[in-house]
Amino acid sequence: MDRINTITRNKSADPLLPLADKVKNKYSDSFLQNIEWALQIAEEDRPQNILQWANALLPNSTRKLKQCESIPIDKKIVKYRWIVAASIIIGLNIGYVIYISHSVIQLKQKHEGQLQKNLKTSQLNSAKNEENITNIKQQLVELQDKNYSLQKTLDVYSDDSKEVYTDGAIIRDELSDGSYGPDMVWLPGGEFMMGDIQGNGKINEQPVHLMSVDSFAMGRYEVTFAQYDRFIEAFEKDKPDDGGWGRGVRPVINISWYDAYAYAHWLSDQTGHKYRLPTEAEWEYAARAGSISQYWWGDEVKLCPECGDKTMPVGSSLPANGFDLYDIAGNVKEWTCSEYVENYVGKERVCVDRNSKVSRVERGGSWLNPDKRISARYHSSPEKRYLNVGFRLVREY
Repeated sequence: MDRINTITRNKSADPLLPLADKVKNKYSDSFLQNIEWALQIAEEDRPQNILQWANALLPNSTRKLKQCESIPIDKKIVKYRWIVAASIIIGLNIGYVIYISHSVIQLKQKHEGQLQKNLKTSQLNSAKNEENITNIKQQLVELQDKNYSLQKTLDVYSDDSKEVYTDGAIIRDELSDGSYGPDMVWLPGGEFMMGDIQGNGKINEQPVHLMSVDSFAMGRYEVTFAQYDRFIEAFEKDKPDDGGWGRGVRPVINISWYDAYAYAHWLSDQTGHKYRLPTEAEWEYAARAGSISQYWWGDEVKLCPECGDKTMPVGSSLPANGFDLYDIAGNVKEWTCSEYVENYVGKERVCVDRNSKVSRVERGGSWLNPDKRISARYHSSPEKRYLNVGFRLVREY
C-alpha cells in the first residue's frame, strides 16, 4: 500500500511496471492491463465490494450481476436436486446390499459343500457306531446267557438235595390227592441258533443269534382240559368253554395268560417243585430239538389229514420231535412267560413280571394259524382268551 500511495501521490516511478512486459506470454493483455490499473489506485479510492470492482474492471458487468441476483430460485429444481441426490444414495445402498448378498451366497455355497461332505462323513460314522453298538449288545446278551447257565449249573451242584435226571427222562409229580401232574420230559441244556435261520420269516424273528439254556423239564404235551379242570374245581371257579369240541385230553383253550400262570403256581404248591410257563428261548430250544430247519422234521410242510377246524386230542396229530415233545407245530398256540418286543434284545430269555400289562409271546402254530414254522412269533395281551391258544409248562429242579 505504501508503494501504491507513493506512486499515486508523489508521481514516482513504479519498479514493478510495466507488468505486461514481464508476463505477457502467460495472460491476456486486457487482464494484465486491469491489474496494472488496479495497482495504481490509492487505498481510499479503491472499490469496496464486488459490484464496485466488477463495475470498475468490467464496465457492463454490474447490470448483468444484478440481473442474476434478481432471478428467483426454482423450488422444483431444488426438489429435483434432492430427489437425484437421494436416488444416488439409495442406488449406492442397493448396490452395496446386492454386493454383500452375492458375497454371502458365494460364501454359503462354498461352505454348504463342505458341510454336506462333513454330514455324509458323520452319517457314515454314525451308522458304523450303531452297527458296533448292536454287535456289542448281542455279544453282551450271549455273555449274559453263558454266565446265567454257568450260575445255574453251579447252583445245581452246590445243592445235594436236588434230584439229577437223565436226559429224556419222563417226570410225573404226584399231587396232594394222589393223582399225577402233566408228563414232563427232562431236556439237556445247550446252545442253539435262535430266530429265522432260513430268512423266510418276518422281521420280528430277527436277528438270528446264539442262545444258551440250562437243563429243564418241558411238558410232553400241552396242558389238557382234564388237568386244568382239576385246578378249577379246587377253587370252585367257572370252567373255560371248550368250544363244543369236548374236554378230556384236548388242549385247554379260552384261558388267559393269568389263568395259565395261576395253574402253574397251584401245581408248584401241589408238588413241591417249581412249575412255570417257558421263556421264549426255552420254548424254541425245546421245539427245535437240535434242528436248524423251518420245522423240526425239515423245511417241507406236513399236513395232518385228521385235523380240521378245531383242536385235536394232544399227541394225535403229528409225531413227537427229537425231544419227545408233541404238538409243537400245531393244535394250539402256547403262552410263554416272556415279554413281546419286535426284535430280539434279550427279553426272550427271561420271564416278565406277573403284574406287567405288556404283551406276552405266543409260540407254535395252531389249527387256525397256517404259519407253523418253529421261529414264527405271535403275541397277545395277557388278559385275552382265544379258541386257538393254550399252554404247556416248564419244571425246574
